[in-house]
Amino acid sequence: MNMGIMPLARTNNSTFIMVPIISYPISLPECISFLIETDGFLRTISPVAALMGTVTSTPCTAVVEKTHEDNMFQLTPSGSAVESIKYDNAFRVCFSDPNQGLASAQYIGENNLATKVAVIYDSSDIYSSGIFEKFAAEAANQNFEIVSAEAFTADNKTDFSVQLGKIKDSGAELLFLPNYYSDNALILQQAHDLG
Repeated sequence: MNMGIMPLARTNNSTFIMVPIISYPISLPECISFLIETDGFLRTISPVAALMGTVTSTPCTAVVEKTHEDNMFQLTPSGSAVESIKYDNAFRVCFSDPNQGLASAQYIGENNLATKVAVIYDSSDIYSSGIFEKFAAEAANQNFEIVSAEAFTADNKTDFSVQLGKIKDSGAELLFLPNYYSDNALILQQAHDLG
């Protein structure tokens, strides 16, 4: 299997490589297994000792079991799901998803931005649903109420007219969107078009 493995740097004891995993028709755990268990290219350089750079939560969470099983150091710069670092071999550089939801609810409440808040979130995504869950829990401690919480999934994220119609009818004064920017751009354009 030629995976486009590119040596980036070598020291006396280590070789740093880059594997552009996203472009291969195999799952991330399969790729990690290949890198760790193969007696080919990587094993002739040196044993795999660390995994760094699973950038988003989904791929980071997908490999955390394998790196834990192999007691491999795992570091993510921005995989923010709680599940991404659930073992003592895994670490992150950034904040965790739930803290974003907590801080957002506190900011809205402390700054009196609205008394009625609506939410549209992706229930099939650990990033989005993790932020929403903590946001909803903290909203109960703040001076606003969630008047509409509408979900979508990866399978139905092109038409938000139903969710936006319910939100419009709810009287919400503010819309909280704990999603990736591409989904939010579409939601906001459709909200604008709805009036």
